[in-house]
Amino acid sequence: MTGLLRIAPAMLLAAALFTPGCGGTGLGGDGIDGIDGSGYASGAIEGFGSIVVAGIHFDVSNASITVDGESAAEDDLRLGMVVLVEGLLENEAGGGVARSVSSADEVEGPVESIDLSGASFVALGQTVFTTEETVFDGTTLGTLERDQVVEVSGFRRADRSVLATRVELVEDIDTFEVTGQIEELDESEETFALAGLRVDYSDALLVAETREGLRNGMLVEVVGGTPLVGDILVADEIVALDEDGPAGDGDDLAMSGVITSVLSPTRFVVNRVQTVRIDEDETILEGGGLEAVAVDAVVDIAGYVADGELVAEIISFPDN
Repeated sequence: MTGLLRIAPAMLLAAALFTPGCGGTGLGGDGIDGIDGSGYASGAIEGFGSIVVAGIHFDVSNASITVDGESAAEDDLRLGMVVLVEGLLENEAGGGVARSVSSADEVEGPVESIDLSGASFVALGQTVFTTEETVFDGTTLGTLERDQVVEVSGFRRADRSVLATRVELVEDIDTFEVTGQIEELDESEETFALAGLRVDYSDALLVAETREGLRNGMLVEVVGGTPLVGDILVADEIVALDEDGPAGDGDDLAMSGVITSVLSPTRFVVNRVQTVRIDEDETILEGGGLEAVAVDAVVDIAGYVADGELVAEIISFPDN
């Protein structure tokens, strides 16, 4: 099992112990030592009441909620959505109080091909892998058809494919969206690639850091009109995304996601943006030792941020 939905994807901040629980990968339960203040929790929504992310029941009654950049309500949140929660991680009642909840998908676009034997499909040029824990809404992998439009939440793997936590069939949309890192930038032709998709940005509105110029490796969200022009997405808007992660020095931070690069035996990157540091004297490893640190391994991590890196207090390898 992947464990991504059981604890929650993206960057999840936990006031929870890495102790196995029903339906969980380990981050859930009694609270993790030292994580009891303000910080960030990110991952797939694994339950409701108000919402459960990384094993923490967050009260979202007074939270600012956004879905795909638009103001939303608690009823708009769905199981398997990857969210970032900022707030108090543990109050006197043992739960969390969210100040903000934001959700954004990885891909929203038409299905191009389906591989049932490989439990995968391609949408908007992005290869999407599913597991038995992927939440499907309005469809299943077996009933999915070409040209249907889906919205996918999940994590990018090292090869830029998506490990999906949620796949939702959508209708009546007038834009496609995709998130990824710019590759093969051609400034003369004003095009670049996002995994298997070619993007034409000649008439696009450049937002935030993109106004200073695009570059290979930049993490962006591209919004374009429908339909595709041949195999090219004509971008209406390109927004630069935070490449450093949401947490700052001193913040508590827990993450669930995929190792996308290994820098050394004790340093690696999760979900493309967060460098994680292992203290061989202090970090507790569950489900594996240093040999388990490998590209595309699924990990659950809790710790604190120092010098921009997540110093891991506990790392769990739920697939081992």
